[in-house]
Amino acid sequence: YCSRYGIRISLNLCLSQINCNNHPFYGHADVDFAFAHNGVIHNYHSLHTNEQLPKPKIETDSYVAVQLIEKSGKLDMDSLKSMAEKIRGSFVFTALDQNQTLYFVKGSNPLCLLYFEQFGLYIYASTESIMKTALKRVGLHKTKCIRIKVEEGEIISIDKNGFLSRNEFNVQDDFRFYNKWNIGIDYTEYFDEGYNEHEQMLIDYAKFYGFDEEDIMILLDYGYTANEIEGLLSDTNLFYETLRIALAEEDDPDQMGFDLCDICGW
Repeated sequence: YCSRYGIRISLNLCLSQINCNNHPFYGHADVDFAFAHNGVIHNYHSLHTNEQLPKPKIETDSYVAVQLIEKSGKLDMDSLKSMAEKIRGSFVFTALDQNQTLYFVKGSNPLCLLYFEQFGLYIYASTESIMKTALKRVGLHKTKCIRIKVEEGEIISIDKNGFLSRNEFNVQDDFRFYNKWNIGIDYTEYFDEGYNEHEQMLIDYAKFYGFDEEDIMILLDYGYTANEIEGLLSDTNLFYETLRIALAEEDDPDQMGFDLCDICGW
C-alpha cells in the first residue's frame, strides 16, 4: 500500500484465488486490518477451547491469531505481544491496519526487511533468496538500501509516515517443530551425513506434509535452515517456488548477478 511518505510491499508469493483459507485474512478490533502468517501453529485447537473462541469458517491454523487479536478488542503492540506469547509453533505475523500502520511479529521463521530511503520504500520477504529474485525482477537490485534487523521475539510497527517502533515478547520454545516430533528416536546415526538432529527429523517427517525428502535435502544443502524450511511447509506454492529458485541457481550460480549484502552495505 502507499502513503505520502512510504510504500510497503509484501513480495511473498501467494495465491490470488478467491478462497477464505488464503492469506491475508480480514480482521476487526478497534480498527479493520489484514493479517498474514508464515509458519505453523501447533496449539490452535487448544487455543480455541481455552480462549473460548468461536468456530470460524476459515479452516487454517493461522486464523486463530486473528481471533485472539479480535478478542482483545485492539490491534497494537500490547495485543500482538499477548497473542504471540500464547502461540506454540513457528511464525512471522504481519498485520496492516486501516490507518496504514504495518506490524511485524517475528518468531522463529525468517524475515528479510529492507528500506529504500530515496523512495520511502519498505520491502519485505520471508528469505533473502526470494528478496534477491524479487528485487531483480522489479529493477531495484542495484539500488542502495538499508536492512532493518528484526530479531526473534521482536515486534515492529511502521506507521504511515515511516516512523518505526519496536517492542518485545517472550519467545515460547516448548512447541518448536523438533520438540513436537521428538518421540525418543535416536538420530545420531545420521549425523555423519552432515545433518543435525533437527534437520534429520525435518527430512523424515516431510512426507507427513506431502513433501519429498529429497526436496528438503536440496534446500538444506542450498543453505536454508530447518526453521526456514519448516515455515515453507505451510505454503505449498512458496515451497516449490523456493525450490525452483534453488535448483535454478544450482544450475547457473551467476544468474542473480548481484549480492544482497553488497547493495545493502552489510
